[in-house]
Amino acid sequence: MANSYGPQSIVQDGLVVCLDFLNPFCYTEGATSATNLGTGTLTATIPAAWSTADGHMKCTGTAATITLSSPNVDVTTGQTYEVWTKGNTAQFGLIEGETSGGAAMAEGVQIHFYQTPAGNAYIRGSAAGPAYDTGDIITPDEWINLTVIFQANDSGGAGGSANCIVYKNGVLHGNGDVANIVVPTNTIKLGDPYSLTDDYLDIWRVYHRELTAAEILQNYNATKNRFQ
Repeated sequence: MANSYGPQSIVQDGLVVCLDFLNPFCYTEGATSATNLGTGTLTATIPAAWSTADGHMKCTGTAATITLSSPNVDVTTGQTYEVWTKGNTAQFGLIEGETSGGAAMAEGVQIHFYQTPAGNAYIRGSAAGPAYDTGDIITPDEWINLTVIFQANDSGGAGGSANCIVYKNGVLHGNGDVANIVVPTNTIKLGDPYSLTDDYLDIWRVYHRELTAAEILQNYNATKNRFQ
């Protein structure tokens, strides 16, 4: 996909999921679905609570997650999650990879963004696994580009562990171990199912590999002008 909004193209190699809600090839205002601009023919389901009416993708209600079914993401090869987000509420964002269908979903990868305590992001594998706490990374009502890398995990499956590396606005923020990672085979969800309201999640990308520091900075520079 060529990036229409910046001087550079985004990184293409390994791009599995690419939802850019201001790109007309991805989404048009009022639609109930969005087209994945990454590899494959996946389609994202968009709840009515989400809207681009004020120029960015905004959630105006609770219990409303954008859902992408059957993603081709595998923790054994490493993976990279990237999102542009701005939040106003206490727990305002979530990227969640799920591993089973039905009413009871089993989470394999979770990335939570909080205003409180201290504007942290928490990154974990399954719900039972310990979280990596990024420390103070989020400022209320300020756009940030958050990139999270899960390094290659040879064991994979339930109980697998990986080093997690976090970048903010193209710059290395920190890293830590995350346990109990499970391959997200069923769905990947964007947005908080409980308390998200009046918050923004504009660009969402998932790579089937670990991006380099140079590639992360390239993606940031390619889209940053839209959020300044």
